[in-house]
Amino acid sequence: NVLGFVVTSAGDFNGDGYGDFMMSEHGWDQTWDPNNHTNEGRVGLWLGSPVGPTAEPFPIYADCLMAGDQTGARYSLALAGGVDVDDDGFDEIVISADSYDSLGKIFLFSGQALVIADDFESKDTGRWTLVWP
Repeated sequence: NVLGFVVTSAGDFNGDGYGDFMMSEHGWDQTWDPNNHTNEGRVGLWLGSPVGPTAEPFPIYADCLMAGDQTGARYSLALAGGVDVDDDGFDEIVISADSYDSLGKIFLFSGQALVIADDFESKDTGRWTLVWP
């Protein structure tokens, strides 16, 4: 699964004044899905607090999990965060999937105050704002 290939700051994604971090797992397989995606990849997001991260640093304990939703996408091969590109007071995060649609794709997510602790696909814009593409 290549858990922890990339561990990096997410800046202050939810704007609470505490640093957040992300961890990649770009070889993760979505085995419970009927599509049985392999090497789909996913990212765990852990939110900071006055006493440190709100959960243990293992994907099942992440405050939020995002998956690539495509076989072989290798979602999360590279991660970046910590810059408020739209000047709204929340830091954005960037997630790459170097083999998405066979060409690769970069996902930019806008930070927000409410982060729902749940598994979801990166394209589920009802819970996160996918800014680009």
